[in-house]
Amino acid sequence: MRAIEKKRPPVITVRRAAALIVAAILVLITAALLYYRSIYKPIWQEQSVVAAEARETAGITEVDQVSKYVWDSPLWIVTGRDEAGEERFVWLNADGQMLLSLKATDSMSKDAVEAEFRASRPDAEILRIQPAYVAQTAAWEVYYKESGKYHYAFYSFTDGSLLENYHLTGKTAS
Repeated sequence: MRAIEKKRPPVITVRRAAALIVAAILVLITAALLYYRSIYKPIWQEQSVVAAEARETAGITEVDQVSKYVWDSPLWIVTGRDEAGEERFVWLNADGQMLLSLKATDSMSKDAVEAEFRASRPDAEILRIQPAYVAQTAAWEVYYKESGKYHYAFYSFTDGSLLENYHLTGKTAS
């Protein structure tokens, strides 16, 4: 007689399973985004404070990039535009006090430093070029790999002359 009775429908149908999978994926994506925001929120807040300091002390009206730089001591490098629309680089110490402000037209460009570096070391692989501040001097930092070893080269921000060159040992290179 059991065979004659009507079977009850399954609890999990294909449609319900698909809806549960989609809901679980959405929950995981939302959780990942909230986690990402919670991790980066202090960094973004600190960058906002530094950008405001650069606007106030150096007369930058539009901030393009804010980056933290650590070599001799931690500091911030802000790239932006002033009232005249000219690109400007500003170095601020960890307390937000301006150390230096230079117009991009008064300095070597990143491309010019790269060209000079490639002329002196054609076999080297450039990993990164960024503004720096070394020995109380504005500089361009070139991080590169040559012959399987990692190196830092610092070029003067204003005239592009080589300031220093550091070679990293295999244990400290990353």
